[in-house]
Formats: sequence, structure tokens, C-alpha cells
Amino acid sequence: MGIDFGLKNVGVAVSDELHIAISPEPTLIYTSPNFWAILKKIILEKEVATIVLGVPYDENEEHEMRKHIELFECRLRLLLNTVDSPISIEHQDESYTSKNAVITMLEIGKKKKNRSKKENIDAISAALILKDWLEVNG
Repeated sequence: MGIDFGLKNVGVAVSDELHIAISPEPTLIYTSPNFWAILKKIILEKEVATIVLGVPYDENEEHEMRKHIELFECRLRLLLNTVDSPISIEHQDESYTSKNAVITMLEIGKKKKNRSKKENIDAISAALILKDWLEVNG
């Protein structure tokens, strides 16, 4: 599972067991009271073994989102303690994924209306994070 964390929206994408196909899931609203329950449901239904969390790898400065991502990861680990099977969390550079998501949507012929929706960009970004990680580790 790939996750593109944002303070408002969280993009989620999953791959099949053989890592052949990656599918974006509906973008989750992080501030929703049901956020963690919905995320857990996806993790269990998709039988997730690894979660790849997008993290900015800007070495020259402390990235503002890193603190939020670290807190999210801590809460995610607490959630994973409530599931029966072990699930690892890996990090993947998320630099330029939003820009690349728009390019990807252009390449596959998404209409401008769909390309401009932030939730679509977040979902494709999560898929790109997962794809990049699988290319090296999968």
C-alpha cells in the first residue's frame, strides 16, 4: 500500500499480490472522525503486507511536513498494533509526485476537470510512491 499523506487528504493506492497492477483507492479525508477505521478496513480487505509512506527527502532544509508525517506514522503504528498480521512501514521519496501525478493524468487522457481535483492528484501520487518503491524493492 502506498500512502501520500496530507493534512487534509490522504492518497492511498494498493498493488496486487504479484505487484503487477497498482490501483488508487478513493482519497481519504484525514480530519474525518472515521479516518482510522476506514484506513484499517482497507488494510485488512486488501491484505496489506507493507505500507510505503511518502516522505519528502529534502536534505538541505527541515521540511515542514516531516513533523506531521512523523506524527501520522506514530498513529499508523498504533493502528497496525491492532491487526493480527505483521505489516511493515517503509519510506519512499515523494518529491515531485504531485507534479508527476498531473503529468501521468495527462498521459492517460484524464480531462482537465479531473486533473485539477486535489483528491485525484493525491490518489495518483500514492500510486506513484508505491510504484517507485516497488521498482527498487519489489
